[in-house]
Amino acid sequence: MKVFPWNNSKQRFQVKPRKKEERTNKYKTLLKLYNRIWNDKVFPTSWQRAIVIHIAKPGKDPQDAGNYRPIVLTSCLCKLMERMVNARLVYCLEEKVYYLRFRTVSDTIEAP
Repeated sequence: MKVFPWNNSKQRFQVKPRKKEERTNKYKTLLKLYNRIWNDKVFPTSWQRAIVIHIAKPGKDPQDAGNYRPIVLTSCLCKLMERMVNARLVYCLEEKVYYLRFRTVSDTIEAP
């Protein structure tokens, strides 16, 4: 692994695989993990836990509990899987809606 130093104050250290094979193996490992979770229908218990941090809203009275916004810290692997599942669901639903729209329009057209 190579660690690249900061290019500016906003960036943190970036850890990148040296070779394409390392990156491919990591992706395959993640894919196996996600497929196993999906097929076995068992969600890791560590992914079900979160840390909630309350941050005061700017310009509000910090003594009032209603002037805080909750920030939830969860597992990065869990967030990635949520995004993958969400993208797939949106894709499937859009295809179905498109199909239904197409069927609805074609059913209303009269044949000559």
